Amino acid sequence: MKFQSVHNRPASRLTRAAVSPYHTLPRCARCNQRRRSSTVVVQANGFFSKLFGNSSSTSSAETTSSSNNEQGSKQAASEVFIMASTSNAPEFPPYTVVKRADGYDLRLYDVYPVVEMEYARREEGYAALGEYIDGVNAARTRFSYTQPVIMRYEPSGRKMMQMYLGSQRLADGTTKPPASSAAQALATLPAPQGSGVRVSVAGGELVAVLRFEGYITPTAAEAARKQLLAALKRDGVQLADEEAGGLFRCGQYGAVYQLGGRLNEMMLRVKP
Repeated sequence: MKFQSVHNRPASRLTRAAVSPYHTLPRCARCNQRRRSSTVVVQANGFFSKLFGNSSSTSSAETTSSSNNEQGSKQAASEVFIMASTSNAPEFPPYTVVKRADGYDLRLYDVYPVVEMEYARREEGYAALGEYIDGVNAARTRFSYTQPVIMRYEPSGRKMMQMYLGSQRLADGTTKPPASSAAQALATLPAPQGSGVRVSVAGGELVAVLRFEGYITPTAAEAARKQLLAALKRDGVQLADEEAGGLFRCGQYGAVYQLGGRLNEMMLRVKP
């Protein structure tokens, strides 16, 4: 399969509220989880409002869009914010879009550092990984807010959550960019303090990505996965071995507990 690069997207940035989305809800000392008792305020307008939760309308948790026009609008809207650049904006894993197909993109991801853990409940992953990024690690190093939160689902029922580790936030308000290679970054990353949390690398792969809205419920994820599988079969794109066996990943954008619309991505690794 031969591709032509049509867009290169380094670890780019996206406008967000000043408050860390990993700590938008109060902590429960007994269970170490977030209580869903506060309203998340997202500083947003325009396309950002539509995609990241400050919208007057909400989408169904179990519905994925099948309209080409709607899909094109979502893609255009997300491109605007992924290309935005502000000092307090999220950073994204580096990748190159090598093909835009009908209903999905093919992305070639660079290798990049992540913090990850296996989880049973999403709240556990959000809290533990968000704390690492916010400085709960051996060196008290704080990292820039990154997107998306990646959730990996295996047919066995094992679940893994990952967050990209981008620039370090320094005490003087400036940022220190990540090392030029993932191997160098991994060697210098501070050790986690949370139980089950570890640093690792991800990427170095070709991934088919389909966008969908709503909450990532089993029904919504399966509908998006089937839609992407059908598109890949139509175009003669072969799945990587693990994905052919049922593995898939979902990327979740926006504040963790935001109210209103969400933008997600179904991600399936494919063969070159």
